[in-house]
Amino acid sequence: MATNRKVRIRSPQQLKPGVELRGGYRIVRKLAVGGTAWVFEALHVASNRRVAIKVLNDQYRGEPNIVMRFANEARAAMSLDSPHVVRIEAVGRLSEGLPFLAMEYLDGSDLYHVLKDAGWRIPVERALYIVDQVARALEAAHARGIIHRDIKPENIFLLETPEGVLAKVVDFGLSRVPRAGSFSGLTKTGTTVGTPHYMALEQLRGDKTIDGRADVYALGVLTYELLSGHCPFEGDDPHDVMFRAARDEAPPLSQHCPELPAGLLAAIAHAMERDRDKRCPTAGAFREAIRPYWSGEMPAFGTSSAEAAGEVALDDAEPPTTTTPLPAVLPAAPPACHAMQTPLPATSPSPTAMHTPLPVRANQSMKPMPHVVGHRPTATLAAILLAALVLALGLTCFIVDSVRGTPGTAAHASLRF
Repeated sequence: MATNRKVRIRSPQQLKPGVELRGGYRIVRKLAVGGTAWVFEALHVASNRRVAIKVLNDQYRGEPNIVMRFANEARAAMSLDSPHVVRIEAVGRLSEGLPFLAMEYLDGSDLYHVLKDAGWRIPVERALYIVDQVARALEAAHARGIIHRDIKPENIFLLETPEGVLAKVVDFGLSRVPRAGSFSGLTKTGTTVGTPHYMALEQLRGDKTIDGRADVYALGVLTYELLSGHCPFEGDDPHDVMFRAARDEAPPLSQHCPELPAGLLAAIAHAMERDRDKRCPTAGAFREAIRPYWSGEMPAFGTSSAEAAGEVALDDAEPPTTTTPLPAVLPAAPPACHAMQTPLPATSPSPTAMHTPLPVRANQSMKPMPHVVGHRPTATLAAILLAALVLALGLTCFIVDSVRGTPGTAAHASLRF
């Protein structure tokens, strides 16, 4: 069996099944390849425990900011003790110095794919249940001075546990972590990092003094999207989205879902205030504001027969891309909501910065159901008569050709016909 003692590992491309890393981790299979990192399933040999290994792409070995973000992710997540934050258990380096993280293996689906399978919107009870858990993760992070800065469906993972569906926040690569020296932040004033659809105005401007209210804004946008199927600001490219978000007020959620309670609409709008001094101040305050509008208990995430019938009637989407998906969250939202359809593929699980191409969520119309044409006796009779006429004409031509002694004309006539 090959190990890193015998093979000099210079690139994640060399991490084939069976290769062992420092720390006692053995590669099982490749899970994903992103723009910045590769993710593998691995086994911790001593404990026989499944883990996920995230390895920085070798092309970024000489990029200090990328390496710093990679280390930042480990430092941020390892400092948090919350069931709603992915657990990172070790940080190491390959034999040639390339950094990697060992984290808990999450067997489920990210929220982006759950949304995709659901037709881009989910019912209020399920949406607020997920948002409540994300808010708990942000409360824990903000209490330690850590700002995530990239809350979006791709960075929220749902998995099944004996107690029910659990939401975990992943990818703290863009987080702000309090620490003395040059590692106190990853950006300078005027530098923008994040995903434009979910970025608060101060984050769009590259304000270095952003705080937890930027994550509260993103949480409001996430809630808006789960309930309506739309992001407040959408465009043809990231710069278009940024321009609209910096210039315009967000369209009220009531335009998409007028049947939602006024108090819930107000709570989401408060979280999405452009002026952070007028915005909902904390993730905990947002949790309390939406608390009256759901039961406080885990909703059923299974498939009812009525929902299954609706999925068959409305959904021609491709199968889930995850190998072990969460039970489908089916489209049971009120019909007044207008669903966003077919966004471009999700971003990679690696940190997303504005110098990297970002996904654009484009509004497109719902693919219509094929129209079924009913049986019409008159049309059927006409078709039969036309077929008989064509057959008679062909037979006549054949007889005439036979009499004239010109073989093959009937065959050519068939090709022309």
